Amino acid sequence: TIRGCGSCIGFTDQLREHLYRNRDALWQHGKVSELLSEGKRKYESGDRMAALRSFETALAQAELSAKDRQAALYGSLAVHASFGDVELAQITLRGQ
Repeated sequence: TIRGCGSCIGFTDQLREHLYRNRDALWQHGKVSELLSEGKRKYESGDRMAALRSFETALAQAELSAKDRQAALYGSLAVHASFGDVELAQITLRGQ
């Protein structure tokens, strides 16, 4: 038996309920973070096309924070620039 104060147990129940209600958004954020990390690893290892796929997949996610969108766009821009494709880099820079 775990002992604790009544308010701690109430807080735990509230936290559990909050996490349950927001589980999709939390899972989505974790997925986006993983895609961005994967894209960065792929870019750094020289696999630019795989990096671009990761960044584009991140951009296609429904729940994307402004910070994550900016990171995915920057990653895509870096890939296009590394290939010398100035036009696509500029389009990405505009957030298209």
